[in-house]
Order: sequence, then structure tokens, then C-alpha cells
Amino acid sequence: MSSTFDKSSKIYDIRKNTTGYDGGYLEPRIFIVSKWVGKNKKILDVGCYDGLYSSYLMQGGNEVYGVDASFNAVELAKKKGIKAKVADLEKKFEYPDGFFDVIHAGEVIEHLYDTDIFIKECNRVLKIGGLLVITTPNTVSLPRRILYLLGNGKYFEASNTFSTEERSVGHIRFFTKMLLKKFVEYNGFILKKFTSDYVNLIFFRSRLLAKVKPTFGRSLIMVFEKHDKPKL
Repeated sequence: MSSTFDKSSKIYDIRKNTTGYDGGYLEPRIFIVSKWVGKNKKILDVGCYDGLYSSYLMQGGNEVYGVDASFNAVELAKKKGIKAKVADLEKKFEYPDGFFDVIHAGEVIEHLYDTDIFIKECNRVLKIGGLLVITTPNTVSLPRRILYLLGNGKYFEASNTFSTEERSVGHIRFFTKMLLKKFVEYNGFILKKFTSDYVNLIFFRSRLLAKVKPTFGRSLIMVFEKHDKPKL
């Protein structure tokens, strides 16, 4: 049986461009995240891909490390000055305890089968008081709620190769704000901030509505502070 690491390394192969992501567009969430991470910090960008977002996080004198499943993407990240390497996020991270001030896991947790190992390793390599920034698709965004109410809830993947959309991007976990909050806090963190990027309806995107009602937004953008070790 292939692992999440094996599947992700194939799905997110830049040379094959299997996801349609060309690496040249910054989603609005990174501008929100960058304001939260601070300056002069040691940051681990989990799922750094080609280093585009990692490069943005380097602003303010931050030292950015990166890990990703895609071999060719990691090589591109290195060329951008990211201390990147290939890693399996369902195994022990190759960093010492308390090494990082901040971990950024942007659109990663939804791809992992063993989220227990992942969140415990994030806790281990973060300093006490360090920040874990997680972004992930919001399963109950406003458009999805409307579609499900109409009996047309199609935005899930049936497998690693089949989706009702143009392509499957390997999502195997699906989160609401409450589920993600409870899971991460169970593992030694406290939620400090929560917002979303925008509410995307057919004819418009609203950042304002996402600020007012972030549980309606497209993405869950959450900052947790480490305060303890995970529960056994």
C-alpha cells in the first residue's frame, strides 16, 4: 500500500503539473499569515512546494526552512534561498526539540492520513510559546452549505484520481473550525486567532464578509500557541 508521502510526491510533481498549480500565484491567505508570524523568527514551512510562499515569509529577517514531498519542487525552493528538504510528514521531523519559533502548515493537514504524528511533531519542534499557523479548506463554507442544502454537495474527492471537479488534489481529511480547534488544542496548543480569506459566491468574492463571519469563508486560517506537550 502506498503512503500519503508517495501519493503527494506524485500528485504535486511540478514537471507533470498534475494539479494545475503553476507556482506563480499567491493566495490571499499568505498575506494574512505573514502579518501574524512576526519578524526575525525561525520558521518551518511545512509543504513548502517550490518556495513561493516560503519566500514571502522570509520578509522581516525571518529564517525559513521548508519540507515537502515533491523532490523537484524542493530543488526549486532551494534556489530561492529556502533551507528545504524532502520529508515525510507522517514520520518524525529531522529537527531537534524546540527548534522553531513558528510553523506554517498551509493547505497541508487535509492531505495527511496520520494527522496524530504530524501534530505531535509540530508540537515537539516548536518552542514553548511558539506559533503553529494552519490553513485548510473550510468544509462548511457558505457556498458549500448552500450546495449541500440543495442536495448538490459535490466538493469532495472519491479517490486520489477521481473528483467531480477538474482534478483530484489529494484531500483525505475535511475540517470545520470547531473540529480543527478541538484537535489541535487536544495536542498542547491554544487557539489565538481565527479568520478566513474570502467568501466566494458565484459572482463575487468578499473579504469583508469573511472578516465578519469567518466560518462562512473559503479557508480556515488559524494561529495556535504551544503551551504544553500533547496528551498521550
